[in-house]
Amino acid sequence: WILSMLKQKMVLYQHFLSQCASYRRTGRLLDIGCGYGDFLKMAQEQDWAVWGIEPSWRAGEFVEKELGSRSRVLNETIESVEFPENHFDVITLWNVIDCLPDPVETLKKVRRWLSPGGLLFIRTPNSFFHLAVYQLYSSLRPFLKKLGWEKEASVFLRANFDAKTLSRLLERTDFSTIQIRNGEPTQGDAYRVSSRSYLTVVAKKLIYGISRLVGWLSGNRLLIGSTLTVHASKGAAPFPPLQPVAMQVRIVIK
Repeated sequence: WILSMLKQKMVLYQHFLSQCASYRRTGRLLDIGCGYGDFLKMAQEQDWAVWGIEPSWRAGEFVEKELGSRSRVLNETIESVEFPENHFDVITLWNVIDCLPDPVETLKKVRRWLSPGGLLFIRTPNSFFHLAVYQLYSSLRPFLKKLGWEKEASVFLRANFDAKTLSRLLERTDFSTIQIRNGEPTQGDAYRVSSRSYLTVVAKKLIYGISRLVGWLSGNRLLIGSTLTVHASKGAAPFPPLQPVAMQVRIVIK
């Protein structure tokens, strides 16, 4: 299940890295909560000097073995790690900020480590969407079980954010050039929400399409997608903020 979930994120990683070249100065990239290192491996293949922080001993050992001597994976929590100021061009938190005990202090650290004009990227579930899903699921639970829906599609974690709370968090920690958007979903049914995976795939594509339309019509003031992505910089960014990549949908008619 874990390997399947990671595989479904590979397209997201590739889209993100394809947009990062403009931010390369030192060539250093840090992934906080790097897990089993799929994102770091892809970044290393594109000639980034990669660092990772991963508290899981098993995952950290796997990443170090997978990436070899060029990798620098710290098997610690972010609270116990220090890096020089202005050290990284890009710092990423893929579905990590929602699990941190103190997001404010973490982002203060991240800002110190980020080079002037460098890029901070965050991906996190959108609490606006997941609260609505939870309320709907609660009222439709008996019917959905008959359709094979095996578990709740909503996600609530240690810290839960919508666009407004994310914006306040970043402003409080002195980030600028903040761009918050609906996040592109993972491919397929990565979390095995339904025994009929095609229903999940169709629902995800429909929700993403609707969320992008609502975001566009509202000037991105109303973000209702299942995930949010953040692009923020330390000081003025030397290049325009990254733009979201449209989800590619291929329909095959037999």
